[in-house]
Amino acid sequence: MNTITREDFEAYEAVRTSGVTNMFMLSTVSELSGLDKDVLKTIMKNYETLHAKFPVEMKFEIKVNEFSDVLDEVYKMASKIVSEDQGFGEGEFEIVDNLHHLMNKYRGC
Repeated sequence: MNTITREDFEAYEAVRTSGVTNMFMLSTVSELSGLDKDVLKTIMKNYETLHAKFPVEMKFEIKVNEFSDVLDEVYKMASKIVSEDQGFGEGEFEIVDNLHHLMNKYRGC
């Protein structure tokens, strides 16, 4: 567990708090966070200890344009993962569809 850095934990928390994916979908979480699966498993097993060690203050003061750009990137990554047929079920396709609608909402489409 000593190998987990604050940056690792913050990357994990960013994905977790986004609600974009089920955190047990390690391939998706890895793609979105940039962390490998072993790091993700270590964080999950030691979450309480790491949360106490690295308190994360999430800031949601994002301008609409920046939020739209973030959504666009997440949508592209999710679409790529789905198109590579990594065993996604109906729920994951629904997430991608919801991201698409959310992107359009914030872009004023």
